[in-house]
Amino acid sequence: MRIVKPMDNKNTKKHDMVFWAHGHNETERYLPVVVALKGQGLNILLFYQNYDLRDGLPSAQLKIIDRYEIEAIDYSYFLRKDLSLRAATLFISLFRDIIRVEFLCNKFRGLRSKLIRRRMTEDFIKKMVIRLNPKISIFDNICLTDYTDYPYGSYFIRKVSRDLGIKTLCLYHGNTGHLLEIKVDGKKRLDFEKIYAPNEYEKRYTQAICTDENRGVLALGDPRFDITWKKELKDLFSDEIKTKIESMQIGSKIKILYICPNLEHINMEDVKYKNLDDIARLSRELGNAALLVKPHPRYRNEAKIRRVMKKNKFRDFFILEDEPLLCYIDYIDFMISVTSSAIQDVLPKGRSKVIIYDNFSEAKGMTNIFKDDFYYFNRYEKLFDFLKNKIAPKGLALSSKDDDRNILDFCKRWVSAGKELDTAISDITQDMLQELQDIKGGRDEFKEEVKKA
Repeated sequence: MRIVKPMDNKNTKKHDMVFWAHGHNETERYLPVVVALKGQGLNILLFYQNYDLRDGLPSAQLKIIDRYEIEAIDYSYFLRKDLSLRAATLFISLFRDIIRVEFLCNKFRGLRSKLIRRRMTEDFIKKMVIRLNPKISIFDNICLTDYTDYPYGSYFIRKVSRDLGIKTLCLYHGNTGHLLEIKVDGKKRLDFEKIYAPNEYEKRYTQAICTDENRGVLALGDPRFDITWKKELKDLFSDEIKTKIESMQIGSKIKILYICPNLEHINMEDVKYKNLDDIARLSRELGNAALLVKPHPRYRNEAKIRRVMKKNKFRDFFILEDEPLLCYIDYIDFMISVTSSAIQDVLPKGRSKVIIYDNFSEAKGMTNIFKDDFYYFNRYEKLFDFLKNKIAPKGLALSSKDDDRNILDFCKRWVSAGKELDTAISDITQDMLQELQDIKGGRDEFKEEVKKA
């Protein structure tokens, strides 16, 4: 992995843009744009707002960073002399990789989080931003105008960037799953010079919660699902996925890929895991089935997944890493999800294999955007009967949803803002390049701070 030259001597290194990522989802959305901008010859830095890249990011994202030689660092770069943080990270690695005690691993993760929070002062962040010297700071939308200690440093990074005259852009982390009526509680949150949204719905929602009603919000699409990026990912991961599938030795089984939703906001455990519980039961009752479980990237909760499988006495399951789902579509028979933007990974080609099993949204007054265009079930019995009929008596018989005339319109609406499916990366990068060109030679506040540093 490429990192910038150590700056112990307080020298700065000018970057055209720094992408501030506080989690997996943001890094996933940033990477296609980072790669494209780097290809334009720009000096781009990906900053991961945690202590250890290789401890915090999924292996698939690290592979992309290494493959494209992305310049990437985290807080350990500036806190590498902090012995308490280094010790906590060592114990995390010990209990995660060697002794494998999840409880103790999580305890040390919690300890490290507390240690990081204590170091996130405005003065520390200011010195860090000055040394990285970005012309443009790019954020996700979880960077609030009101102070919060998490995501680590986000509030101060945004504040310092604005105080120093650094242009601030936002690559919006949208949610095209369950859509509620747009309501705003009066607390304005987003405050950037320009915001990039994935679709028109998210654009309207973003405008509703901007600090400045006239702030620029563009709906240019979601770069993660640009078909040019999908081709790159398939070239990078297809051989690896093929080898993994072969090692499972499940060629004769009905292969179901289940995408775990993010239900951590639901406090009741029986509700939170009822959907997965039903899918485990379904896989067992179908007979000759194997279940590939894709955990949510932010909340993998593998121990809970295993408990659900044990409760249902189902052993033929495999917990996947975070490789692109599009690389699995040729090897599976069905993909089942409550709803997830990750479904767009396999669209439009894999539309006939997608099944939506949503057993709680209607009761909560939510709308599922996948309901009308995909196989959709809200009761276990209906889902079971459907699959039983599909796989018996002579194997799979996918037909009724094989007509893809409308699926392109669905994808365009939600992932490319009504444009073609290969426009998101180029449109976003071109607009960011224009933002860079519009920056004049000023930034007097920044120059003064550099002199002081």
